[in-house]
Amino acid sequence: MTRILRQGYRMFILSGLLAGAAAAQVITAISPSTTAAGSAGFVLTVGGSGFDAGAVVEFGGQELETVPSSTSQLRALVLASDIATGGTASVTVVNGDGSVSNSVSFSVTGKSGPPPPPPPIPGVITVKISAPSQHLTLCSPLMLSASGQTTSKGASITRWVVLDQNGNQLYSLNGVGVDSITPPLTLAAGAYNLAVEAHDSAGVTGSAKISFTITASTAVCGPKLPPPPTGPVVSIRGCGYKQVGYTYEAVSFTIPEAITLSFDAKLYYGPGCISTEQADEFGFEQKLSFDADSYIFWFGDFPDNPDTSAVWTIGGKSSGCINYTSVPPC
Repeated sequence: MTRILRQGYRMFILSGLLAGAAAAQVITAISPSTTAAGSAGFVLTVGGSGFDAGAVVEFGGQELETVPSSTSQLRALVLASDIATGGTASVTVVNGDGSVSNSVSFSVTGKSGPPPPPPPIPGVITVKISAPSQHLTLCSPLMLSASGQTTSKGASITRWVVLDQNGNQLYSLNGVGVDSITPPLTLAAGAYNLAVEAHDSAGVTGSAKISFTITASTAVCGPKLPPPPTGPVVSIRGCGYKQVGYTYEAVSFTIPEAITLSFDAKLYYGPGCISTEQADEFGFEQKLSFDADSYIFWFGDFPDNPDTSAVWTIGGKSSGCINYTSVPPC
C-alpha cells in the first residue's frame, strides 16, 4: 500500500501592480519592480493574462530565459549584467505569435556598480567512468562512480542512466555533483549500458558510455551473502505524481519499520537546486511518525512545471538534488 501525503504551501507570492494597456496579452504586475544597480541576478515574476505557451519576457528589449507557469504568470531570469547600471528598463511579454503586450517600467536605482565578471571561457569536458570498467563482467549489487574533468571551471556530473540491452531505461538520476550512486544498484543477470552526463559553469556538456555484464556465477561472485541491514529510509527517489490531469513534483520512499523522523522538502525554480531560487518548502524539520510502509510526498502549488528541482530530507537522509525535467512516474 502507498500513502499519499500532501504537505505544501507557497512560501512566498511576489506582487507589485502596474497599469498596462489593453492587448491580446496584458501585464498587470511585476515583482520586484525595482532593484539597485550592481545587484545580483534574480527571478522576475510577471503577472497578467493572455500569455501563451511560447510567451517570452523581454527586459529592455532583450529576451530573458522564461519559465511559463500559466496563462497568467511567467517567471524570467534577470542577469546581473542586465542591471549593472542605473536607469529604467521596459518589461514586455511577446507571445509565440509575435504579438507584444503593454510595457511596464522596471527601475534600476543608483549609479553603476562594479562591472559583472566576464563569462566563463568555454572548455571541453571529459567524463571518466571509474566503476564499472568497460566490458567488465561483475556481480550485483553494483557500485557506480564517475568524475567530470574540464578545461574551464566547475565540471559536475548531472545525470546517470542505466539501460538494458534492449534500450529500456532501468535507472535514472538527475543530480548536480553526484559522483557516485549509493546504495549500490541491484540488477538481474544480463548485459547493460551506463551513460553519464556532465556540464561546467560555461554551459559546456559532455558524456561517456560503457557496456558491462552482470552475472550470477558463483565462480565470479562467490557464495551469496546475506543482505545488508536496511536503514530507516530506503528506496528514496524523485518521481512525477499524477492527479486529476496534473503532474506534481514528488518523492517516493519506503520506511521498513515504525519510526518518528524529521522531514523537510525544498523546491527550487530551474535545475540544480540553487539556493537563491527557492520556490516552496514544507516539513521544516518537524518530526513525523511513520508506519512501516511506502510513501509519496508532493508539492501542490506548481503542477505541470518540469523546470524545477527539489531536495527531500527524511530522517537526515537526503535525496540529493532532483531535477524534474526527467523523472519517472510515481
